Amino acid sequence: MALNEENVSTILRVLSHKIRRDILIILQHEEQSFSELMSNLEIDTGKMSFHLRILKHFIDRTGTGKYKINRFGKNA
Repeated sequence: MALNEENVSTILRVLSHKIRRDILIILQHEEQSFSELMSNLEIDTGKMSFHLRILKHFIDRTGTGKYKINRFGKNA
């Protein structure tokens, strides 16, 4: 993703919330399922879904359904 004003705004919006930063930090170390992330962060399903949707450009799903940080997420 090229670095322009829109992309910088997206990066700042995504990183502006502690839960999303925590998700990225967790996923830097290991792939995790939805329920594992929820448990580690001690948040409910609605909050988890909301934050994962915002992180859509920063994370990917594996074939087994776990979440992992992608290249763009690592560079953010």
